[in-house]
Amino acid sequence: MEISIKNNLLLKDSLITDAIKHLEKCDIKIIVIVDSDKKILGTITDGDIRRALLKEISLDSKCALIMNSNPHYSKINEIDKINRIIQVSKKSVVIVDNENKVIGIESSIKPHLNMRNQVIVMAGGKGTRLEPLTLDTPKPLLMIKEKPILHRIIDSLVSYGLIDIYISVLYKADHIVNYFNNGEGFNARIDYLKESKPLGTAGCLKLFKKYMNNEPIIVINGDVLTSINYDRLLDFHKKSKKSITICSAKYEIPLEYGTLNIKDGDLISLEEKPVKEYFVNAGIYIINPSVITNLEEKERFDMTDLLEIYIKTKSVAVFPMHEQWIDIGNHKDYKKANEE
Repeated sequence: MEISIKNNLLLKDSLITDAIKHLEKCDIKIIVIVDSDKKILGTITDGDIRRALLKEISLDSKCALIMNSNPHYSKINEIDKINRIIQVSKKSVVIVDNENKVIGIESSIKPHLNMRNQVIVMAGGKGTRLEPLTLDTPKPLLMIKEKPILHRIIDSLVSYGLIDIYISVLYKADHIVNYFNNGEGFNARIDYLKESKPLGTAGCLKLFKKYMNNEPIIVINGDVLTSINYDRLLDFHKKSKKSITICSAKYEIPLEYGTLNIKDGDLISLEEKPVKEYFVNAGIYIINPSVITNLEEKERFDMTDLLEIYIKTKSVAVFPMHEQWIDIGNHKDYKKANEE
Protein backbone atom coordinates (compact mmCIF):
# COMPACT_ATOMS: atom_id res chain seq x y z
CA MET A 1 0.00 0.00 0.00
CA GLU A 2 1.17 3.55 -0.64
CA ILE A 3 1.60 5.80 2.35
CA SER A 4 2.59 9.35 3.25
CA ILE A 5 6.37 9.76 3.38
CA LYS A 6 6.51 12.93 5.48
CA ASN A 7 8.08 11.28 8.53
CA ASN A 8 10.28 8.93 6.49
CA LEU A 9 12.49 11.60 4.92
CA LEU A 10 15.56 13.19 6.48
CA LEU A 11 18.30 15.37 5.06
CA LYS A 12 21.86 14.03 5.00
CA ASP A 13 23.03 16.35 7.79
CA SER A 14 20.41 15.03 10.21
CA LEU A 15 21.54 13.21 13.35
CA ILE A 16 20.96 9.57 14.30
CA THR A 17 18.77 10.81 17.16
CA ASP A 18 16.53 12.44 14.52
CA ALA A 19 16.27 9.11 12.70
CA ILE A 20 15.20 7.37 15.93
CA LYS A 21 12.47 9.95 16.56
CA HIS A 22 11.19 9.64 13.00
CA LEU A 23 11.22 5.83 13.09
CA GLU A 24 8.93 5.96 16.11
CA LYS A 25 6.44 8.10 14.15
CA CYS A 26 6.52 6.11 10.91
CA ASP A 27 4.12 3.35 9.93
CA ILE A 28 6.77 1.97 7.57
CA LYS A 29 9.97 1.54 9.57
CA ILE A 30 12.55 2.91 7.16
CA ILE A 31 14.19 6.33 6.96
CA VAL A 32 15.19 7.65 3.54
CA ILE A 33 18.13 10.08 3.51
CA VAL A 34 17.75 12.66 0.74
CA ASP A 35 19.47 15.79 -0.55
CA SER A 36 17.81 19.21 -0.79
CA ASP A 37 16.10 18.14 -4.02
CA LYS A 38 14.64 15.01 -2.33
CA LYS A 39 16.93 12.71 -4.33
CA ILE A 40 17.66 9.45 -2.54
CA LEU A 41 21.12 9.16 -0.94
CA GLY A 42 20.63 6.22 1.40
CA THR A 43 18.38 4.47 3.87
CA ILE A 44 18.43 3.74 7.58
CA THR A 45 16.55 0.94 9.31
CA ASP A 46 16.15 -0.02 12.92
CA GLY A 47 18.87 -2.64 12.41
CA ASP A 48 21.34 0.00 11.23
CA ILE A 49 20.79 1.96 14.43
CA ARG A 50 21.23 -1.09 16.68
CA ARG A 51 24.46 -2.05 14.91
CA ALA A 52 25.70 1.51 15.47
CA LEU A 53 24.94 1.17 19.18
CA LEU A 54 26.97 -2.04 19.39
CA LYS A 55 29.88 -0.23 17.70
CA GLU A 56 29.46 2.54 20.31
CA ILE A 57 28.81 5.16 17.64
CA SER A 58 27.39 8.29 19.24
CA LEU A 59 23.72 8.90 18.53
CA ASP A 60 24.65 12.55 17.99
CA SER A 61 26.59 11.52 14.86
CA LYS A 62 25.22 12.28 11.41
CA CYS A 63 22.96 9.80 9.65
CA ALA A 64 25.39 9.59 6.74
CA LEU A 65 27.78 7.67 9.02
CA ILE A 66 25.47 4.66 9.38
CA MET A 67 23.14 4.81 6.37
CA ASN A 68 23.11 2.24 3.59
CA SER A 69 24.60 4.33 0.79
CA ASN A 70 23.63 1.78 -1.89
CA PRO A 71 19.93 1.41 -1.16
CA HIS A 72 17.44 -0.62 -3.15
CA TYR A 73 14.68 1.41 -4.74
CA SER A 74 12.36 1.23 -7.71
CA LYS A 75 11.12 3.60 -10.37
CA ILE A 76 7.41 4.36 -10.20
CA ASN A 77 6.72 2.46 -13.44
CA GLU A 78 8.50 -0.77 -12.36
CA ILE A 79 5.30 -2.39 -11.15
CA ASP A 80 6.47 -6.02 -11.43
CA LYS A 81 9.66 -5.31 -9.51
CA ILE A 82 7.78 -3.49 -6.75
CA ASN A 83 5.25 -6.30 -6.34
CA ARG A 84 7.98 -8.95 -6.35
CA ILE A 85 9.92 -7.25 -3.54
CA ILE A 86 6.80 -6.78 -1.42
CA GLN A 87 5.38 -10.26 -1.95
CA VAL A 88 8.57 -12.34 -1.98
CA SER A 89 11.11 -10.41 0.08
CA LYS A 90 8.52 -8.89 2.43
CA LYS A 91 10.43 -5.61 2.34
CA SER A 92 9.32 -2.03 1.97
CA VAL A 93 10.09 -0.38 -1.37
CA VAL A 94 11.25 3.23 -1.79
CA ILE A 95 9.65 4.65 -4.92
CA VAL A 96 11.46 7.32 -6.99
CA ASP A 97 10.73 9.21 -10.18
CA ASN A 98 12.99 9.34 -13.24
CA GLU A 99 15.27 11.85 -11.50
CA ASN A 100 15.63 9.62 -8.39
CA LYS A 101 13.49 11.95 -6.33
CA VAL A 102 11.64 10.08 -3.57
CA ILE A 103 7.90 10.17 -4.14
CA GLY A 104 6.61 7.35 -1.95
CA ILE A 105 7.07 4.09 -0.08
CA GLU A 106 5.09 0.92 -0.57
CA SER A 107 4.77 -1.94 1.88
CA SER A 108 2.60 -4.87 2.87
CA ILE A 109 2.01 -3.72 6.45
CA LYS A 110 -0.42 -5.96 8.29
CA PRO A 111 -2.10 -5.39 11.64
CA HIS A 112 -0.74 -7.30 14.64
CA LEU A 113 -2.22 -10.77 14.96
CA ASN A 114 -2.19 -12.76 18.18
CA MET A 115 1.19 -14.45 18.41
CA ARG A 116 2.10 -17.90 19.72
CA ASN A 117 5.08 -16.62 21.67
CA GLN A 118 4.48 -16.88 25.40
CA VAL A 119 5.54 -14.24 27.92
CA ILE A 120 6.76 -14.60 31.50
CA VAL A 121 6.61 -11.49 33.67
CA MET A 122 8.68 -11.86 36.84
CA ALA A 123 6.74 -10.06 39.56
CA GLY A 124 7.51 -11.92 42.79
CA GLY A 125 10.08 -9.65 44.43
CA LYS A 126 9.55 -7.70 47.65
CA GLY A 127 10.76 -4.35 46.33
CA THR A 128 12.54 -3.54 49.60
CA ARG A 129 14.32 -0.52 48.09
CA LEU A 130 10.93 1.10 47.53
CA GLU A 131 9.72 0.75 51.09
CA PRO A 132 7.51 2.02 52.63
CA LEU A 133 5.55 2.13 49.35
CA THR A 134 5.80 -1.65 49.03
CA LEU A 135 4.88 -2.58 52.60
CA ASP A 136 1.23 -2.96 51.62
CA THR A 137 1.50 -3.07 47.80
CA PRO A 138 3.70 -5.31 45.64
CA LYS A 139 6.05 -3.22 43.50
CA PRO A 140 4.46 -4.24 40.14
CA LEU A 141 1.18 -2.68 41.33
CA LEU A 142 2.68 0.70 42.24
CA MET A 143 0.98 3.43 40.24
CA ILE A 144 2.56 5.26 37.31
CA LYS A 145 0.16 8.04 36.33
CA GLU A 146 -2.84 6.25 37.84
CA LYS A 147 -2.06 2.88 36.23
CA PRO A 148 0.06 0.11 37.85
CA ILE A 149 3.50 -0.70 36.40
CA LEU A 150 2.44 -4.25 35.56
CA HIS A 151 -0.75 -3.03 33.87
CA ARG A 152 1.37 -0.86 31.57
CA ILE A 153 3.68 -3.80 30.77
CA ILE A 154 0.73 -5.99 29.84
CA ASP A 155 -0.88 -3.25 27.73
CA SER A 156 2.37 -2.98 25.74
CA LEU A 157 2.60 -6.75 25.23
CA VAL A 158 -1.02 -7.02 24.10
CA SER A 159 -0.53 -4.20 21.59
CA TYR A 160 1.96 -6.51 19.80
CA GLY A 161 -0.38 -9.49 19.86
CA LEU A 162 1.45 -11.09 22.79
CA ILE A 163 -1.55 -12.24 24.81
CA ASP A 164 -0.38 -15.55 26.34
CA ILE A 165 1.08 -14.17 29.58
CA TYR A 166 2.32 -15.90 32.74
CA ILE A 167 3.06 -13.84 35.84
CA SER A 168 5.52 -15.19 38.40
CA VAL A 169 4.27 -14.22 41.86
CA LEU A 170 5.34 -14.64 45.49
CA TYR A 171 5.25 -11.46 47.62
CA LYS A 172 1.62 -10.40 48.17
CA ALA A 173 0.68 -12.65 45.24
CA ASP A 174 -3.05 -12.38 45.98
CA HIS A 175 -2.96 -8.63 45.22
CA ILE A 176 -1.67 -9.30 41.69
CA VAL A 177 -3.97 -12.28 41.06
CA ASN A 178 -7.02 -10.33 42.22
CA TYR A 179 -6.13 -7.37 39.99
CA PHE A 180 -5.60 -9.31 36.75
CA ASN A 181 -7.54 -12.55 37.33
CA ASN A 182 -7.50 -14.56 34.07
CA GLY A 183 -6.68 -11.52 31.95
CA GLU A 184 -10.03 -11.33 30.18
CA GLY A 185 -10.46 -7.68 31.11
CA PHE A 186 -7.03 -6.92 29.62
CA ASN A 187 -7.55 -8.70 26.27
CA ALA A 188 -5.04 -11.33 27.38
CA ARG A 189 -4.86 -14.89 28.71
CA ILE A 190 -3.13 -14.64 32.07
CA ASP A 191 -1.99 -17.50 34.30
CA TYR A 192 0.34 -17.55 37.29
CA LEU A 193 3.60 -19.23 38.27
CA LYS A 194 3.19 -19.34 42.05
CA GLU A 195 6.35 -19.68 44.10
CA SER A 196 5.96 -20.95 47.67
CA LYS A 197 9.42 -19.57 48.54
CA PRO A 198 12.04 -17.50 46.68
CA LEU A 199 13.49 -19.55 43.81
CA GLY A 200 15.85 -16.90 42.45
CA THR A 201 15.42 -14.59 39.47
CA ALA A 202 15.28 -17.55 37.05
CA GLY A 203 13.80 -20.14 39.38
CA CYS A 204 10.26 -19.52 38.17
CA LEU A 205 11.28 -20.79 34.71
CA LYS A 206 11.25 -24.33 36.10
CA LEU A 207 7.57 -23.90 36.98
CA PHE A 208 6.88 -22.98 33.37
CA LYS A 209 7.96 -26.31 31.83
CA LYS A 210 4.44 -27.76 31.78
CA TYR A 211 3.03 -24.73 29.93
CA MET A 212 5.61 -24.37 27.14
CA ASN A 213 4.94 -24.57 23.43
CA ASN A 214 7.75 -24.65 20.85
CA GLU A 215 8.11 -20.88 20.33
CA PRO A 216 10.78 -18.61 21.87
CA ILE A 217 9.65 -17.17 25.20
CA ILE A 218 9.81 -13.51 26.21
CA VAL A 219 10.87 -12.95 29.82
CA ILE A 220 10.60 -9.48 31.33
CA ASN A 221 11.08 -8.11 34.82
CA GLY A 222 7.89 -6.82 36.39
CA ASP A 223 9.42 -3.44 37.20
CA VAL A 224 10.60 -2.47 33.70
CA LEU A 225 8.84 0.15 31.60
CA THR A 226 9.89 0.36 27.97
CA SER A 227 8.66 1.24 24.49
CA ILE A 228 10.61 -1.69 23.00
CA ASN A 229 9.39 -3.08 19.68
CA TYR A 230 8.74 -6.77 20.37
CA ASP A 231 8.43 -7.57 16.65
CA ARG A 232 12.01 -6.43 16.04
CA LEU A 233 13.25 -8.19 19.17
CA LEU A 234 11.77 -11.54 18.14
CA ASP A 235 13.02 -11.14 14.58
CA PHE A 236 16.51 -10.32 15.88
CA HIS A 237 16.49 -13.42 18.10
CA LYS A 238 15.40 -15.66 15.24
CA LYS A 239 18.14 -14.37 12.96
CA SER A 240 20.80 -14.67 15.67
CA LYS A 241 20.20 -18.44 15.99
CA LYS A 242 21.27 -18.17 19.62
CA SER A 243 19.68 -19.88 22.62
CA ILE A 244 19.15 -16.63 24.55
CA THR A 245 18.89 -12.96 23.61
CA ILE A 246 19.45 -10.35 26.31
CA CYS A 247 18.32 -6.76 25.83
CA SER A 248 20.85 -4.08 26.60
CA ALA A 249 20.22 -0.44 27.40
CA LYS A 250 22.76 2.36 27.57
CA TYR A 251 23.17 3.80 31.03
CA GLU A 252 24.94 7.10 31.69
CA ILE A 253 26.86 7.92 34.85
CA PRO A 254 27.91 11.58 35.15
CA LEU A 255 31.08 12.12 37.18
CA GLU A 256 31.15 15.09 39.53
CA TYR A 257 34.85 15.75 39.03
CA GLY A 258 37.18 16.47 36.15
CA THR A 259 39.24 13.40 35.23
CA LEU A 260 42.96 13.27 34.49
CA ASN A 261 44.63 11.08 31.90
CA ILE A 262 48.11 10.39 33.28
CA LYS A 263 50.99 8.51 31.63
CA ASP A 264 54.41 8.00 33.19
CA GLY A 265 53.72 10.72 35.70
CA ASP A 266 52.78 13.31 33.08
CA LEU A 267 49.34 14.80 32.56
CA ILE A 268 48.33 13.91 29.00
CA SER A 269 44.82 15.38 28.96
CA LEU A 270 41.91 16.29 31.17
CA GLU A 271 38.17 16.05 30.82
CA GLU A 272 35.78 18.17 32.84
CA LYS A 273 32.96 16.19 34.50
CA PRO A 274 32.65 13.51 31.80
CA VAL A 275 29.63 11.28 31.33
CA LYS A 276 30.50 7.58 31.20
CA GLU A 277 28.26 5.23 29.19
CA TYR A 278 27.80 1.54 29.86
CA PHE A 279 25.70 -1.27 28.41
CA VAL A 280 23.45 -2.63 31.17
CA ASN A 281 21.09 -5.57 31.47
CA ALA A 282 17.64 -4.20 30.61
CA GLY A 283 15.77 -7.07 32.29
CA ILE A 284 14.20 -8.33 29.04
CA TYR A 285 15.15 -11.67 27.46
CA ILE A 286 14.17 -14.09 24.72
CA ILE A 287 14.74 -17.72 25.71
CA ASN A 288 14.39 -20.82 23.56
CA PRO A 289 12.23 -23.61 25.04
CA SER A 290 15.24 -25.96 25.06
CA VAL A 291 16.93 -23.66 27.61
CA ILE A 292 14.08 -24.18 30.07
CA THR A 293 13.89 -27.90 29.34
CA ASN A 294 17.59 -28.23 30.23
CA LEU A 295 17.46 -26.15 33.42
CA GLU A 296 19.52 -27.57 36.25
CA GLU A 297 17.45 -28.93 39.10
CA LYS A 298 18.69 -26.49 41.71
CA GLU A 299 16.36 -25.18 44.39
CA ARG A 300 17.47 -21.60 43.72
CA PHE A 301 18.55 -20.37 40.30
CA ASP A 302 19.31 -16.80 39.21
CA MET A 303 19.24 -15.36 35.70
CA THR A 304 22.97 -14.63 35.98
CA ASP A 305 23.60 -18.35 36.61
CA LEU A 306 21.65 -19.21 33.47
CA LEU A 307 23.41 -16.62 31.34
CA GLU A 308 26.86 -17.79 32.50
CA ILE A 309 26.13 -21.30 31.25
CA TYR A 310 25.25 -20.11 27.75
CA ILE A 311 27.93 -17.42 27.59
CA LYS A 312 30.51 -20.22 27.76
CA THR A 313 29.16 -21.71 24.52
CA LYS A 314 28.70 -18.30 22.84
CA SER A 315 24.95 -18.84 22.74
CA VAL A 316 23.82 -15.42 24.02
CA ALA A 317 22.97 -12.60 21.61
CA VAL A 318 22.75 -8.94 22.67
CA PHE A 319 19.88 -6.77 21.42
CA PRO A 320 20.89 -3.10 21.84
CA MET A 321 17.96 -0.86 22.69
CA HIS A 322 17.44 2.72 21.65
CA GLU A 323 13.85 2.84 22.89
CA GLN A 324 12.74 4.41 26.15
CA TRP A 325 13.58 2.21 29.13
CA ILE A 326 13.49 2.57 32.89
CA ASP A 327 14.05 0.00 35.63
CA ILE A 328 11.99 1.10 38.63
CA GLY A 329 14.28 -0.14 41.37
CA ASN A 330 14.32 2.73 43.85
CA HIS A 331 12.53 5.93 44.83
CA LYS A 332 14.52 8.04 42.39
CA ASP A 333 13.58 5.81 39.43
CA TYR A 334 9.95 5.67 40.58
CA LYS A 335 9.77 9.46 40.67
CA LYS A 336 11.43 9.67 37.23
CA ALA A 337 8.94 7.18 35.75
CA ASN A 338 6.00 9.24 36.99
CA GLU A 339 7.53 12.42 35.60
CA GLU A 340 8.19 10.95 32.16
